Amino acid sequence: YSLCGQAQGIAARLALAAARGVATAPHVDARVAAEAMREHAWKLLVDLPKALGLAPDEALFVRVAQTAPGAGGALAAAVRAKPVFAGDGDAMLAQRIAARGAELLALLEGRPTPAGGVAAAPLEAGRGRATVMTARGELRHEIALDGDRIASYAIEAPTDRLFRQDGPLPGLLLG
Repeated sequence: YSLCGQAQGIAARLALAAARGVATAPHVDARVAAEAMREHAWKLLVDLPKALGLAPDEALFVRVAQTAPGAGGALAAAVRAKPVFAGDGDAMLAQRIAARGAELLALLEGRPTPAGGVAAAPLEAGRGRATVMTARGELRHEIALDGDRIASYAIEAPTDRLFRQDGPLPGLLLG
């Protein structure tokens, strides 16, 4: 997976361990938190400014991407000052930008945020599920084993829930 590769790999390992009976208590995984921070920074500092006709700040993105979660307090002011946070235009887009921005700032400053949270639990003998909080939402991996062989493997990504028929996006598009 090119999106959230760290999160995907960690979810796979935790789901397999859970299917083998080993639970993982909820905690923040620094690798997943760092990946979420980079994903938010890319969207807010590069992608969205370009889409909105604003100047992207790739240099600030690189600085954020090279910073560990909780160690970017000095960068937070530079991020806050970007024009993408002005809130002009579409209210729904402004709300989404504000939510991404709040999570990015929390990650930079080391404040609590769901991003980076991981957990896994056995569901029954030979079956386990892992959840990982990514920049886009909750990622779920579920594995069922038949002995040492994987009998079934299911992944539900945040985008899957967004686009499924009963998800929020079709309702927004259909009005």
